[in-house]
Amino acid sequence: MRKIVYGYNVSLDGFIEDRAGTIGWTEPGPELHRWFNESERNTDLQMYGRRLWETMKVWADMLGDDSLPPEMQEYAELWNQTPTLVFSRTMTEAPPGVQLRREVDADEIRRLKAEPGGDISIGGAEIAAEFLRQGLVDEVMVAIHPVILGGGAKRMIPELADMTQLTLVESLVLDGRYVAMRYAVGE
Repeated sequence: MRKIVYGYNVSLDGFIEDRAGTIGWTEPGPELHRWFNESERNTDLQMYGRRLWETMKVWADMLGDDSLPPEMQEYAELWNQTPTLVFSRTMTEAPPGVQLRREVDADEIRRLKAEPGGDISIGGAEIAAEFLRQGLVDEVMVAIHPVILGGGAKRMIPELADMTQLTLVESLVLDGRYVAMRYAVGE
């Protein structure tokens, strides 16, 4: 059975966007980038909320850019070869290789999880919260950045009705400044 993995970057005070709604402060160092690359290597379907997908689609333009550091070149290759599903109520069309869904259909997601293959990644706080509410997330990956924003446009996980228990699977210090962790959900 495939796992659904929610991965994100967060400030020490729990925000994924600063007050202006930007994420420029999340620029990873080489080790942290390689940590995310490892997860991407194990992913064969990526799912995004519309806003994060619009941010991430820049990787399509980075494919083959030899001026990028090797870890970024690798991420661009991995990202571009992975099929994508975007949840959006406003998009009406998408580029080749990207499927659109208006809402989360838990039965469809469970069918996708039951198929053979690699992990399924989920990105975007609102859509990830919906997946958590429906009990669809198996693992949470978080990279804590050494910054206190003092407030922000969005928290890492929007408010949920119920507590979610997590079990630490991995904890690393990367680039001498980031704390990267993986948690199993509900164990």
